[in-house]
Parts: sequence; C-alpha cells; structure tokens
Amino acid sequence: MKYYYSSNPPGFYSDDLPRVIEDNGFTIDELTEISTEDYELFFNPPEGKYGEWVDGKPVVIDLPPIDYFAIAQREYNRLKSEVQNTTYTLNLKLMAGRKLTTKETITLNEWLDYSDLLDELDLSTAPNIEWPTKPN
Repeated sequence: MKYYYSSNPPGFYSDDLPRVIEDNGFTIDELTEISTEDYELFFNPPEGKYGEWVDGKPVVIDLPPIDYFAIAQREYNRLKSEVQNTTYTLNLKLMAGRKLTTKETITLNEWLDYSDLLDELDLSTAPNIEWPTKPN
C-alpha cells in the first residue's frame, strides 16, 4: 500500500490516488508520497518523540523537556488561590471589625500557617517537592 500526504490541509491519504484526487479536489502535484515506514512512524513514534507537521511536512521530533518548575509554579498558584478563597470571608469579617468564633479563628490560623508553609517551599527543587498538607 502506498501513502501520500498533503500539506494544505495537512493530512494523509491511501494509495487509492484517483479517488483521493477526485474526492478532495487535489491535483497530483499537491500530494507527496511517503514511505510506509515513515507513515507508521508518524502515528507510532518511539518513546520520547511525537508526530508533528513542520513546514508542511509530517516529521517525528523529540518531545520538549518537561518544565517541572513551571508545573510547580502553577500548582503553587492554585494552592495559594485556594488559601485566599478559603480565608476571604474570615478576613472580611475581621476587616469589618466583627469578632470571629473560636472555630473560625482556628480555621483562619490553620490556613494562614498552611500559606506560610507554601511560601517556604523551594520550587526550584521540582519535581521533588513535598507539598504541605492542607488543613481540614
């Protein structure tokens, strides 16, 4: 079986070339033959690689390295946002001069302690970060 690809739109086609041309409005010059091996490699790349269209051609390229720091930064931001969302009403009550109940005071302090632990993390050690446990 023969395979062909088109760069515009990017796609693959089988060896039924007359039907491909007729059904898709291509001319023979717009389709490029690709070996069965390259076709299969594109869809089943080895570990650490993936199939991508580059300059209108199907190629197999290396996966980009994982940015563990960026992942850790997103997780840190998510957790800090959760702290803010959880403590917002309690802080608002305090700013309004209202008194917190004993339970509310304990909750606020637990979340503030948790926030302090998050701030002490060294994200540059990602992915080897021991995230603190959230308060109940």
